[in-house]
Amino acid sequence: MVAGHSAGGQLALWSAARHRLPPSCSWHGKPAIGAVVALAALSDLGEAFTAGLGDGAAARLLDGRAELLGLTDPVRLLPLAPGTRLALVHGVRDRLVPVDMSRRFAARAGAVLTEIQDAGHFALIDPLSAAWPAVTRALAPAGRQEAAGVPHLAGRARPGPAMVTTTR
Repeated sequence: MVAGHSAGGQLALWSAARHRLPPSCSWHGKPAIGAVVALAALSDLGEAFTAGLGDGAAARLLDGRAELLGLTDPVRLLPLAPGTRLALVHGVRDRLVPVDMSRRFAARAGAVLTEIQDAGHFALIDPLSAAWPAVTRALAPAGRQEAAGVPHLAGRARPGPAMVTTTR
């Protein structure tokens, strides 16, 4: 299992999609990741690049080279390998990475998206926040299933009072 927050979420998603890269690319890899949990992830690097999210962080990551988006953008590398469990968690009040990015990615990937109504960008990595139980619920099934070697495609975080689980 891999998990990541924000730019780390982009890296986690990308890691699970490396099998989609051209075999001639030095970053190409065999499908080896059983589960991904992406927290407020930059799941559409192209959108982040174009919109200048994070004060241009995506453009800096790619050294301004938009032509690299085909090799680095998780949404462009879908689908993930069959059997890969994918869960996304995003705060509705996130002002750094718009929750709509995760909504579109979840719809395109057929993934579980847990939206935390009263959470911003950093609440997802704060164990003292009200959002933390939703994060641990997303992480727990992924870890258990991967440890057992069983793909877990139907797992859902159970909604709490401040969140909505959307399945697409």
